[in-house]
This record gives sequence, structure tokens and C-alpha cells, in this order.
Amino acid sequence: MRFLLVILMSFFSAFSYAIEFSYTLEADKNGVPVEVQSQTTLSNYRLGPGDVLTIAVYGEEDLVMSKVRLTDTGTITFPSVGEVSILGKRVSEVEELIASKLRGRVLKNPKVNASVDEYRPFYIAGGIKNPGGIPYQAQLTIAKAVSLAGGYTEKADKSKAYILQGNNNKLAVNQNSFVSPGDNIVIVEYDPIFINGMVTKPGSYPYQDGLTIRKAASLAGGFHERASLSKIYIIRANDLKQMPVLVSLEVHVEPGDTITVEESFF
Repeated sequence: MRFLLVILMSFFSAFSYAIEFSYTLEADKNGVPVEVQSQTTLSNYRLGPGDVLTIAVYGEEDLVMSKVRLTDTGTITFPSVGEVSILGKRVSEVEELIASKLRGRVLKNPKVNASVDEYRPFYIAGGIKNPGGIPYQAQLTIAKAVSLAGGYTEKADKSKAYILQGNNNKLAVNQNSFVSPGDNIVIVEYDPIFINGMVTKPGSYPYQDGLTIRKAASLAGGFHERASLSKIYIIRANDLKQMPVLVSLEVHVEPGDTITVEESFF
């Protein structure tokens, strides 16, 4: 029996280690585990307008504030304390602040618990179908945020997105980046292409994946009867010299390119 017990203990120990090791492998692969990164992000989260909080003092039924939405002023009125400013504070800092105002004057050693019942929404704009404010969800990524906003539009550059921060700073993110409550996400849209010369409707048109000169001309209503298909030039948006280059109909177009179809004199 004792030998069997030792074997069982060894098995469970090895099983626990296997679970822990599997989790470590996931952490090594992604840099920081999803669960840990999400919790870390929210533990450092600073309260803002729109957050809904509940604050309670343990064992004191009269010292409770349930599901109060934080306004732009960032203040709350707590029983026996009065008005308190909590804008920009962490949840742990709110607990300490309320406790300090109750300690000695109302209670000897108050134990305060604060929690966020509902985080303020995040906002998303740019190349998505339903821009605007959306309720925040735990472990929210850019990819999930886009999905909640109806998905990408045809104009969206799926490889480029950023979060607007203070002073109009832009924090570049990818589809696996985490979103925080109150974030302003922008999905970058492709620059339009420009086509002029011998096409039916010269002008600017939205870029599309896989766009060629032939398809671009189709967007512009097709070639004019006097168009020279052997004299089509393109100026690449990323060409610092902005030099026109002779191209064929099957050459791929890039965002911001300018296409010129020359006239045929024969």
C-alpha cells in the first residue's frame, strides 16, 4: 500500500509538472501568456469616465456604493467620506484612498474592496464596417475588436492598425495586441489609386488587394477607344523621385500609385 501511494504521488507530481511545463511553453512562444498579460493589463488599468464600480467596506452594510458609473469629473460620493476624486487611479489605489479616509475617524481598521463591474467602452474607426464605441470584453485583442465591429472593409489594410494615445501619439499594434478599456483604435485604410489619361472616367479609386493595371482601368470605366495599351505608365507612391515607369496590363498596382494611359495616334 505504501509503495502504491508513493507511485500515485509521483504520478500526480509529474502530471502537475506537465501542465505547468505546457503553460511555460506557451509563455515562451508568445512572450507573455495570454492570461497573465490580460490580468496584468487590467491590474494596472486606470479608471476613466464610463467605468462602473462597486465599493464596499467589509462587515459594514451602510458603507457600500453599488454600480456607480464614473462621470467626466471623476468623482464619487462615498458614505461617511463624501466626495472623492478617483479619476486615473488604479482599483487598489481607490481601496487605499477610501480606507485612509475612514480609518480612525469612522472605523479602526476598515477593509475596503473595490471592483469594476463594467469597463468603459473602446472605440474603433477606419477600415471597419461599424465604427464607434463597443462594450469592452476581457482578453480583447485587435482581431476580436475588428470582429465585434463587423469586420474589415475593402479599403482596410489588415496589416496596419494603431491606438491613439495622448498628444496624438500613435501606438502601432497588430492583430494579436491586447485592447484596454477606453482605447481608440484606428484600422488604417489603403491610400486610393489615381488613373488618368485615356480611360472613360479618370480619377481616384479605392485600392483593392490583387489590383492590376487592367483591373484599375476597369474601375475607371475601361479604356478609351484611342488608348494606347503599349504606353501605360505608373508612378509608384513610394518612389522618392516620382519617375513614371512603363508597365504592362498585368502589373500589380500598389496603394497610392498614379497610372497614366497615353493616347494612341495611329
